[in-house]
Amino acid sequence: MEVDVNDEKRTWLTAAALIALALVAPGTLSAAEETTDAPAVEVERRIVYREGFEGGDGKMTVWADKGTYKVNFAGPTDERAATGKRSFKIDVTWLDCPINSWWTGVMIPFYGNPVVRGKVYVESGRAWFGHSYAIPEAGITGGREFGVETPLPDGWTAWRSSARGTPGSAAYVEGVAVYLQTDGKERRTVVYVDDLEIEAALPEGYRAGLDERIAEIEAARTDDTQTRLQNLAGTLPARFAELTAGIDATPSVFPPAASAELKDYWERLCRHRDETRAQLKTQLAELRVKLSSPVVDSARQLLAQLERAHPACRSLSAYAAAHPALPYIVWIADPTSNHKVLPRRFPVPGIAGTELSVSACPGEYEPASFSVYAFEELRDVTVQCSDARSGELTLPASHIDIRIVKCWWQDGVGLGYGGEGRQPTFTPELLLRDPEFVSVDNQKQSNTLKDPEAPRDARELQPVPAIPAATAQQFWITVHVPEEAKAGTYRATLTMRPRNAPEMAMPLTIEVLPFKLEEPALTYSIYYSGQLAAKLEHSIDQYWKSPEQYLAELRNLKAHGVSHPTMCQDFGHPDLFDRAMELRKQAAVVVDPLYSLGIVTHGPPATPEALETLTAKLRSALAQLDRHGIKNLYIYGIDEATGEQLENERTAFEAVHETGAKVFVACGRDSFELVGDLLDLAVYGGPPTPGEAGKWHSVGHRIFSYNHPQVGLEQPETYRRNFGLVLWKSGYDGTMNYAYQHASGDIYVDDDGPSFRDHVFAYPTVDGVIDTIQWEGFREGVDDVRYLTTLLKEIERDKAADDKAALAKEAEAWVATMDPGGDLQALRAKMIEWILRLRN
Repeated sequence: MEVDVNDEKRTWLTAAALIALALVAPGTLSAAEETTDAPAVEVERRIVYREGFEGGDGKMTVWADKGTYKVNFAGPTDERAATGKRSFKIDVTWLDCPINSWWTGVMIPFYGNPVVRGKVYVESGRAWFGHSYAIPEAGITGGREFGVETPLPDGWTAWRSSARGTPGSAAYVEGVAVYLQTDGKERRTVVYVDDLEIEAALPEGYRAGLDERIAEIEAARTDDTQTRLQNLAGTLPARFAELTAGIDATPSVFPPAASAELKDYWERLCRHRDETRAQLKTQLAELRVKLSSPVVDSARQLLAQLERAHPACRSLSAYAAAHPALPYIVWIADPTSNHKVLPRRFPVPGIAGTELSVSACPGEYEPASFSVYAFEELRDVTVQCSDARSGELTLPASHIDIRIVKCWWQDGVGLGYGGEGRQPTFTPELLLRDPEFVSVDNQKQSNTLKDPEAPRDARELQPVPAIPAATAQQFWITVHVPEEAKAGTYRATLTMRPRNAPEMAMPLTIEVLPFKLEEPALTYSIYYSGQLAAKLEHSIDQYWKSPEQYLAELRNLKAHGVSHPTMCQDFGHPDLFDRAMELRKQAAVVVDPLYSLGIVTHGPPATPEALETLTAKLRSALAQLDRHGIKNLYIYGIDEATGEQLENERTAFEAVHETGAKVFVACGRDSFELVGDLLDLAVYGGPPTPGEAGKWHSVGHRIFSYNHPQVGLEQPETYRRNFGLVLWKSGYDGTMNYAYQHASGDIYVDDDGPSFRDHVFAYPTVDGVIDTIQWEGFREGVDDVRYLTTLLKEIERDKAADDKAALAKEAEAWVATMDPGGDLQALRAKMIEWILRLRN
């Protein structure tokens, strides 16, 4: 089908051998030259929606928001107009809402290739124009698409956005949308909107067919949802019965010699368990009457709570028998769990006990964690570790790093995307050796660095000044097994010594596995904006680094599995660039291919002069890289461009290819259809899907994942799962998430940005970084993929061996059915078991 869009012609070819459509350059084929069997059909383009607000009934309504705000005025006005006498004025005062969206219009299917136009005048605040969209097949509604703006002489701005689709698709434009936001200075946004219209190539009566197709999809989705809910709900009663039987079979007795404080905590824990059990029983009864997603989700959450609560009760009874008079409880927990240890949260996650254990391969980093809950204030608490020994073998204590997990005030649970509310939130995040690196003021809900101008952590764990009564303090252990370590069971002792209470000796068992991990099958990159600056000792932000900081951060990236960080250093300063390249090599990060943010396409208009400037820069950069032995250069396109803005990049992408370089950029919906034949590496936002991976692989290109979620959430398990086994299962080639460090202002102040929270995996210091719990979770995800890669290579080797072929196929079948949504610790243990069985 050939469609005329503003005098531009685009022909779409349906290629049966490919997974997706192949994009053909404008004007290259006529309708008669199409290779598909179906004849081309032209549909005349027409205006299918228009609103100028000249009448009295034109209006826009709030479409999406999170938080509170005050609408001072919303309606037609004669104060300003782009054309005619009236426009639609929106006047909003922001309270705790960072963004909202206003909407008007009608449903327009993508296959009509709609173009949405409008004009906006911004008196204060910020505003974008575009359209909202829905993709019923994917369950998406309320999608946002920003348009391309063109300034007008009178202060108005003309905007244009577009969408494209294929016959049979039910995706549609929901309407014209205006997105409002504070500018970070004023709490009020005032805008005027005028001359709205949607043009599309659609026959009369198109809505009937669209409504019917959407109804079919929604019915199918409803059936799928019910089937999924039935499968989920079907497993709950049996597990509940199993847990109930275990609880009933456990004697409800507590050691009589234990302290009153221990007994009181145990009784509270038992009540919590029993209340959870009663709530779950009620939920399961509701499910038998009516199956619904909220009830199933609630029942699953309660079941998970009960699975944690019962072992906690049993373990505390055993702990009290062994330590009846101690004024504290030690809790052992999975360090990468999303269940946060907060000072006053009840119950403390984990099981009561004193024994910690990890298993790791030579060269691997592996975490463990314990928390101390104090019945009375514990003062000047120290934690030290001995060497770990296995017979005559020694794993030095210097390879066992101990830090505290510092809770401090951040600006929300989410990152602020999609209108997520932002409010002061007390959360664990920082891994510190100096407990006084930052102090918190709970009344003011603020943080203060010990040395804001030159923050620096200690070289080893310093005494914790106090663990107040009725609070918990979490400690984090990272074991780094030396590359040359021999396999075996190593034992060390962690000793916790409060100045005013008895010490606790805690056994630490380190199982060094008899194999080394392969490099991950996925490519791990990240947006890293650090660069060297001339005559700079240090800077505490995401950009300018001293050589010491730059090297320390690169080594930190490498130690966390990120071997391919982007490079932001400008090619225009050869001496600094060469020095940065030397430091990258010294840190052992991969430099070829090089993902450079130092050269970007800059986008349309792609004039001959602009293209010549771009290609000249590229040829110079390639020559410079050749001196370092680097042959593969990727440069960046327009970040997150969509629609026409992305399509207009085609000329620049072609120019890049002519020099021998390649292109990568963050993108999303419709990017394959617009530039799939030219974009060498798509950094694709949102949850990864095998279908999207298949599109890019069909033309020999790669796809990385980002924004699943962006960096910054204090959720180690989320980053471990989503950038580990979930990413591998999707068929993507790697990840390049945003960002290692990004801040709107002070990187240690989370609430100084107008829109989003800071995105940080590791905070900069003058001579290194402050790691975070989410960064450690990400590393565990990389290691999960390394274990899986090791297992897959073992399977391939053993499938060719007569004595192991059957076992290798059994292992291969397990991998095929592995659920990345399951217990990650159990999956890791199972992968280790398979590797050892195949090797033995």
